[in-house]
Amino acid sequence: MYGLLARLPNELYQDIQTRAMVPSPIWAQLDPSKDPSIAPQNGSSPFLALPCEMRRQILSYLLPSKDKIIEPSQSSTNLEADTLSFTAARQRIDFKPDLRVGDALVLNKKIASEILIMLYEERTFAINIHEGILDGGVEFLDSGLQQLQYREHFTQVRFKRFEGPEDPYGFSRIKRLLIRIYPAKEEATEKKTSRHDAMHTHFMLRALVQLLQRDPSFGLNYLQIRFLEPRRTPWRPHPWQNSSNSLPRSSSIHGVSNVEVIMRALLELRKIHTIACVLPIGLYKDSNLKEFVEHFKGVITGNIEPNTMDHYLALQIEGARDMLDGWIQSILFPATKVTPENH
Repeated sequence: MYGLLARLPNELYQDIQTRAMVPSPIWAQLDPSKDPSIAPQNGSSPFLALPCEMRRQILSYLLPSKDKIIEPSQSSTNLEADTLSFTAARQRIDFKPDLRVGDALVLNKKIASEILIMLYEERTFAINIHEGILDGGVEFLDSGLQQLQYREHFTQVRFKRFEGPEDPYGFSRIKRLLIRIYPAKEEATEKKTSRHDAMHTHFMLRALVQLLQRDPSFGLNYLQIRFLEPRRTPWRPHPWQNSSNSLPRSSSIHGVSNVEVIMRALLELRKIHTIACVLPIGLYKDSNLKEFVEHFKGVITGNIEPNTMDHYLALQIEGARDMLDGWIQSILFPATKVTPENH
């Protein structure tokens, strides 16, 4: 091939040779130090030199959209059981950080910090809480169902997977939170232990509040709490109402509905900008519960102060804590030989 080209006129040969040369990239022609495949010798990062808003725009492609709820993965709950949509615009998504997010989190401390801020402060996380002393628990991200721990079987955290000195699941960083509460399975409500399901759920929520408040430099901006019921199951009795008179069920504290007992665990939260409470439609008929819900919203947002009844019921619930712990301990671990009759 070279011999044939050499026989051509010199001008034509030079023209062919010039056209056959691969041109250098524009950035190499202007400034070879701009080559993105070569790390700068001084250790600086061209990406970090970009304006913060531009970096966030680029990093946003690694994360779920802001209009999607980050659901617990591999949830045991059928999400079709929700009787009301969160909003027409919001969608659900199982968030499983892929390699792109994982790689970005170990690139650089500053990049990792910006990703965590975007993830925890700009997106809504969902926590599913399932009633039931024997088979209830909490689901968050990839934790699976975490049961509340009792007596010597728990630390301050009370959930095994959530233990750790540095808040491994980042509860305290969450700004937007959706809490769904599912009633115990119908067969579980027929057991003797079911009368304390609401109190047990109260203490699950109390433990979650401690996780949310673990780092005082953070705090929730938005909270929605929803009481749900499976759509396809004919409940007997209704999980949140008495079947006889449709009034809210009250099985833990006489004269206080189970819904109120559960929600009172969240009264320790403060200064939340926006709060929503979604109850099953039938419960809105009860004037006492409606009044409590409005009071609940006022206390959490900081618009009103807790009243005497709040303090009285808090003491009453706290006073029943040791009794309930001992009783549940005897159910979960019969070797302790503690009987319900002793409590």
